[in-house]
Amino acid sequence: MAGGVPQIPGHSAVPAGQPEHGPRRLQGHLLGEYVHRLLGRLIGAAFLLPLLWFAARGRISRALTWKLSGIFVLGGLQGAMGWYMVQSGLVDDPRVSQYRLAAHLALAARDLRGRCCGVALDLLYKRRVDAAAGPRGLAFALAGLVFVMAISGSFVAGIRAGLAYNSFPLMNGHLVPPGMFVIDPWYLNFFNNIATVQFDHRLLAWLLAFVVPWFWVRCVDRGIESREARGASAARDSRAADRAGDLDAAARGSAAAGRRAPGGSAARVSPRPYSPRTASAD
Repeated sequence: MAGGVPQIPGHSAVPAGQPEHGPRRLQGHLLGEYVHRLLGRLIGAAFLLPLLWFAARGRISRALTWKLSGIFVLGGLQGAMGWYMVQSGLVDDPRVSQYRLAAHLALAARDLRGRCCGVALDLLYKRRVDAAAGPRGLAFALAGLVFVMAISGSFVAGIRAGLAYNSFPLMNGHLVPPGMFVIDPWYLNFFNNIATVQFDHRLLAWLLAFVVPWFWVRCVDRGIESREARGASAARDSRAADRAGDLDAAARGSAAAGRRAPGGSAARVSPRPYSPRTASAD
């Protein structure tokens, strides 16, 4: 270590007139990495300690305990994958592997955050078994497309494709950039070729720009309600049913009182007529 900067291959020699590639930039990277790790450990502790406390006191079910424990394990694997990714940059070429970067992002987006949101939604809302099969399948397909687009962005960042093509919507004046399949075998172009990786990322973004509004219009046309709208409708139906039950009980009570009255006569009680409008107003 010289001047507070570790001697990492690729950073020992600073090109003349290019201070942005020197020790000061490396110090910024190391500081960001250090804060990133501290934040990850803090999140892990903030997740694990309450989980152990609630599980020991029996405040959460065993099934939920296993789900949350699985999320914590995924968080640990996420940290391990992060270190594996950083290790790939401690070589002659001080850049992390785009493959490991993609794996790091995929584990975070698909397994860790996806499972967190899934468990949270299961706690907030009941699953509907009568959900429309068509829009449900399209929703999963759309989520998969968003996931693929995000992973393609990790390859753009890993090989720094954005530095070569930083104009939009054309790529340096071309709709389809030249040299998209110059690497052999051809399939490696989708992961290592700057032009191909950048083009694929933009193409997926354009596709989502049209698919997402189309999916929304399709759901509106089929009358699919949001979770909040379904909850409000269920609450109105429940209040209406309670109101109908109260009126029925009042009618039976007045009839029974009439039978007990002397001479078998009783004052006629006319309850307020029931209608969904009056029930919702109540």
